Amino acid sequence: MSAAFLVFACGKCGEKVFADRSQLGKPGKCPLCGAATVIGGANAPSSERRRARRVPIANARVSCQTKTGEGRPVTPDDMPVLEDISESGVAFSIKGEPDRKKLVGWGPPPWLKVGEAVTVTLHIPQLFRPREVKAVIRRLNPVPHRKELFRVGAEFTQAGEDILRDLRELLAGR
Repeated sequence: MSAAFLVFACGKCGEKVFADRSQLGKPGKCPLCGAATVIGGANAPSSERRRARRVPIANARVSCQTKTGEGRPVTPDDMPVLEDISESGVAFSIKGEPDRKKLVGWGPPPWLKVGEAVTVTLHIPQLFRPREVKAVIRRLNPVPHRKELFRVGAEFTQAGEDILRDLRELLAGR
């Protein structure tokens, strides 16, 4: 295979897709299942590469829900731990599911895909109450040495001025 080609997994069907390296980061369709994708997958350059300073927050959790209502954890203990946050987005790890297409291995939760619009609820003790923010999933990568976990990067798309003000105050104190 030439170095001019990329090999990446489709975010929907998980099959290997080959593409010209010059198309990295551009929108496309999986030739196998027809799903819209970003060429190069979750590792493709995107606006998720935040310029804002990322800050870890202790004792914070996050929940994530798609437009169809999938993905809301049942109990607070099931909620993923918030790994870091900035004014423009949030990162957290979420437990995947056993991959049904392969006999071994794990895949991300089927309801969570790169490019998916979601509502992220921030459960940060310093904010006093949970805050909902509209976001889009920009990254969904396996966590090394933790086969069942996937690191999620979500970019905020709609956040109220009050939420942004609270986040700025919280981040300024770090």
